[in-house]
Amino acid sequence: MQLCLNDEQRQNLVKEAIRVALNDSSPCMDELVELLEFLTAEKVLTAMDITSGCLLFWSVFYEEPTEFGKLVGKLVSVRVIDMNAVKKVLEKVDKHQFHVAMVDAVVSIN
Repeated sequence: MQLCLNDEQRQNLVKEAIRVALNDSSPCMDELVELLEFLTAEKVLTAMDITSGCLLFWSVFYEEPTEFGKLVGKLVSVRVIDMNAVKKVLEKVDKHQFHVAMVDAVVSIN
């Protein structure tokens, strides 16, 4: 919780957690969703922190749009973020095939 002192630290925490959760060698997407849901319920993180962390993640690690889309879809399904957050993330997706893969993944979860 001490890592979450300011906006930048909270956003970086989310970005790095996503990177670890989507790592091929040890994927733990469901665990990350549970953690972010818990931290949101405890008011340690806000939906804006998670959205900003997702945007930071996408700006650096944009090679797995389907897995990232599934993660975003799961975050929407547990109401950690809403569809406005999805829209903000999709606005940053510049490659059409990535955009389609992410939308398909989000829709498949919900």
